[in-house]
Amino acid sequence: MIIVIIMGICILGCLTLGVFMLQGKGAGLISGYNMLSKEKKALYNEKALCRYTGWLLILVSICIALMTVGMQFYFSWLIWGSMVSLVVICFGGVFIGNAGIHLLKEDADAKLIAKLKKENKQMNSVFAVFSLIPLLIVGVLIFSGEREPRIHVLENQIQIEGIYGRRIPFESISNVILLEESMAEIGVGRRTAGHGGAQALRGNFTSGILFAQRDAAPTIRIERQQGPNIYISFRDSKRTEGLYDEISAALQ
Repeated sequence: MIIVIIMGICILGCLTLGVFMLQGKGAGLISGYNMLSKEKKALYNEKALCRYTGWLLILVSICIALMTVGMQFYFSWLIWGSMVSLVVICFGGVFIGNAGIHLLKEDADAKLIAKLKKENKQMNSVFAVFSLIPLLIVGVLIFSGEREPRIHVLENQIQIEGIYGRRIPFESISNVILLEESMAEIGVGRRTAGHGGAQALRGNFTSGILFAQRDAAPTIRIERQQGPNIYISFRDSKRTEGLYDEISAALQ
């Protein structure tokens, strides 16, 4: 729910600012432009620049909205499609904007324009390098969320490693059941604090604490004396069955 609220704020902010800038206003809010000298600012058509930025912000808000819908309803094609679109719009928008002959005044000085283009080309190179850092971070988070957890049955507890991992003491377990259904059939519920990708489900959901694959069966349900049930399943059904047998043997 917190993630939805945060993304909702981002959507509303981008959309509001985008509509405002479509009116040709707010040039001072454009990063980079407000740092230019008066001489260089005079080369730009401010209204055209504002409208261009406004459309970019509206497209960004649409991408974030589609991504939010995809994350809530587990539409993998929508999640990845909106993420790719968002990257293309952000990168392409900045590169085209910096190269933007169409954003310059028709009567601008040719020498100053040539100088500005050279500086913008260098700026694009720096932007491309530093933009890789957040993209790599996002990529690592997605990869970590999609990886299946490493689960160890120890002497007196079950240890789940990986993102949202935890330890489950044997004394807190009241029952362990091997269900024939997948989480999609059992009911995933709404994510409250976790990772919900195309298939991987990690963390807290209204249905319980999940370390499962959405469409994989069977599913282990660990019922606890206190707290929500824990569900575990792997892509490989034999691996799930093997873990169930190992847990059952350890609890005897």
